[in-house]
Amino acid sequence: MARLTDGWIKLHRDLLEKEDIMSKPSRLAVWIWLLLTANYKPSRIDWKSKPRDLPAGAVLFAVEEVSVTLHINSRVIRNELKYLESARVIEYNTCRHVTKGSLVLIINWDTYQFDADALVTRRELEGNYKVTRRELEGNLIKESTEHKKERNTYNPFKFEIEECLQEWENTLRKFGINKPAQLDEIPIGSLIQRFGFEKTKLALLGAGFEASSTNFDPTKHVTITRLSKSGLFDKFVNLGAQNQPKDRHVHGLNSENV
Repeated sequence: MARLTDGWIKLHRDLLEKEDIMSKPSRLAVWIWLLLTANYKPSRIDWKSKPRDLPAGAVLFAVEEVSVTLHINSRVIRNELKYLESARVIEYNTCRHVTKGSLVLIINWDTYQFDADALVTRRELEGNYKVTRRELEGNLIKESTEHKKERNTYNPFKFEIEECLQEWENTLRKFGINKPAQLDEIPIGSLIQRFGFEKTKLALLGAGFEASSTNFDPTKHVTITRLSKSGLFDKFVNLGAQNQPKDRHVHGLNSENV
């Protein structure tokens, strides 16, 4: 799909305070890609021979396009889009009423990006560009094929991950964090591969028993990224072993051998 390559955007310094975005390279890459490719003003495109209006801050794309550009697995990209939506920085729609493509609206685009002279490009001065049906549908066919392939081959630890997701869901709810546990499915799978199912499940449980302090902020500290850091993982495994329900026994693991 053709994209504009001229002009520039503004990147606000408050991004440095968004640890949930800055600490995740794939999430940061997706976020910046969206900013770079968004409409800077309302525009109209040709969609299946019919005009469609898009507001400023809108991005129309196929996930496969982003995957090829950023060299990031398309499943990871979908998860990052869902996370950005849950963090209320974008509105994310799959546009099923039109096609299987994706449409993102960047929230507060005008607040951060509005500048009459900011993004004037030669191509835009020549008129609004058009996304052709053939270009977009070609990418969507690739995206659909890739998605089916991932669904069939990804996640060899299906049942183990489901149990860990349930434990993580309980921990998130305990701290009042309004975030779907499924958004962390891939990093949880990586923890299982690295540390094993039993320890990972205990660590996800243990994260819910971390002692609070004046510096403790659940939205910043109760994260998979922090949990998996060297030295902290074993701490949470121990907390999980100490606080697991008495009627539940994790085979081959107890508080004495973690």
